[in-house]
Amino acid sequence: MHARTKKEFEKLLSAIFATRRLVRQKLAVRGGIDIHYWLHLEALRFIGEEQGVTMQGLARHLSITAPSATSLAHKLIHSGFVRRVRGKDRRVVRLEISSRGAREIVRGRRMTRNAFSEVFGELSVSEIRTLVRLMQKAVQTGDGASYRS
Repeated sequence: MHARTKKEFEKLLSAIFATRRLVRQKLAVRGGIDIHYWLHLEALRFIGEEQGVTMQGLARHLSITAPSATSLAHKLIHSGFVRRVRGKDRRVVRLEISSRGAREIVRGRRMTRNAFSEVFGELSVSEIRTLVRLMQKAVQTGDGASYRS
């Protein structure tokens, strides 16, 4: 890696960290949303969009351990956002979004969208599209997986 490239990656890392901090601050001001809520919201979104999510699938999607996914799922179930569903194989527990969970996704997305618009509001539509495309490319390159928005 060239010195110039190293310097650019350091700038990128700093920009990512600063952006993350700004978004977290905006979310905290908007409704007391912290990083844990953001993780819960992404879990709800995933469970709501995928059919028959298992604990292992949730863990893999969120890049957390299986015990952490189980703990998160219990919190979501206890809050009434998610239901446990057992199929023919009673050992496998699948997760299903509840109507309360679906409403929470809408509320959380609205607050997140507002916070992001405050942080990225000065960007043009074209710049936002470019940023999204570059971030998706980085995820695909680094993860080897296809990215779905």
